[in-house]
Amino acid sequence: MCASCMVDIWRADLDGNGIQDYIFFGGGPFFNGRITPLYSMSILQMDSQGLPVPFFTVMYHGEHGEAIKHLLDLNHDGHPELLISSYDENVSDSRVSAFCSGHWTHQLYRFRNLGVEEIRGVVGGIKFPMIHDWTYRGTECAEEEKPFLPIQPPILFEHGTSTAKELETSIRGSDLNGRLAVDPVAGCKSIGPSTVVYDRKDVREIAFENLMSEYKIDLVEAIRAAGMPVKLRGVNDWMGHGDCSVNLMWAAQ
Repeated sequence: MCASCMVDIWRADLDGNGIQDYIFFGGGPFFNGRITPLYSMSILQMDSQGLPVPFFTVMYHGEHGEAIKHLLDLNHDGHPELLISSYDENVSDSRVSAFCSGHWTHQLYRFRNLGVEEIRGVVGGIKFPMIHDWTYRGTECAEEEKPFLPIQPPILFEHGTSTAKELETSIRGSDLNGRLAVDPVAGCKSIGPSTVVYDRKDVREIAFENLMSEYKIDLVEAIRAAGMPVKLRGVNDWMGHGDCSVNLMWAAQ
């Protein structure tokens, strides 16, 4: 799985299709960096044939049972939504220096059609996405006499895996950093997939994030060597220059 050590395993019917799904919480796979989330969640939604459809996300809180609190039923329909929080250091306070202010952004997702899609608007009396500006002014950072930096907007990531905006392309090759060159699609010339699926007649292989294993690299190479087109779900182009991140890359024979 994606994490270096699993600490919690849960089971629930997340999407209301009458089939139990599986939720795994653990530490890692990322550890270094000032704004790096130290925990992760991997989900296997089970389809009507009993085959898993993966989902992966990272989180900042996971110890002492905190991870399960990311699943909550705000609309009271008997099935949980997923709260995903991200942290950035884009300037929210112009009177402090760099890295002294930013945003906590909270986005709400639901499980539908074996995918995960964002909900925008008011749910349970809370408007999503919910954005909280933070600053260290007067505590860890001195207040500047004049505005020091221009205000920047928060980063709104696409964390989902909905098929509604699914893209299709083909892999051209890869580099030493694990980036994949692809036939250009929707402004993306290279991608970094978080989770990879190779769905064949007799087996469905899934590779989650794991910095200690080359399994995902090998699975991508098998897809490329077979000349299989790939479908991309949850595409983020915030890095610019045609370099995109992808939440789920799926190839099927």
